[in-house]
Amino acid sequence: MENTNHQQQPNPYASTVAALPVKPKAAQPYPYVRVILGFALLGGATGGMILALGSALLDGMGEGIAAWLPVLLVFMIYGALLGFVPALLCGVWLALWQTRRNAAGLLHAALAGTVVSGLCLLLVAPDMSITVFGLLGGASAVLLVVLLLPAPVEAA
Repeated sequence: MENTNHQQQPNPYASTVAALPVKPKAAQPYPYVRVILGFALLGGATGGMILALGSALLDGMGEGIAAWLPVLLVFMIYGALLGFVPALLCGVWLALWQTRRNAAGLLHAALAGTVVSGLCLLLVAPDMSITVFGLLGGASAVLLVVLLLPAPVEAA
């Protein structure tokens, strides 16, 4: 049978431990390089992937997914080449604003990706539809927010 009248001894070190200063965690520095290079290297390919998948869905994937894999690869390569500069500029924009991975960051990235992609296309090929490529840039930026941007800073 257990003795339930056991009294706990006071901790003689409790006042010493409580008196020690607690050093707050240092805020992590913003990952400028990760954001800028990540957007530059992945942004255009992500836009190409979105365009290829959208085309496949509109086509109905008549030949099956295996037939679309080479098309997906080609779209991603061309997207990486053609979308490098807009994605780089979008990454710089988001890094300068120190955008975080939250709802405001998603909206900010969508705006930045759409505006930068649309303006770059307007400068390079004014005849083309900036709506499609602007929306591709915005969608690509939103996907990359989840992968590349840091988590929000916790309030102290």
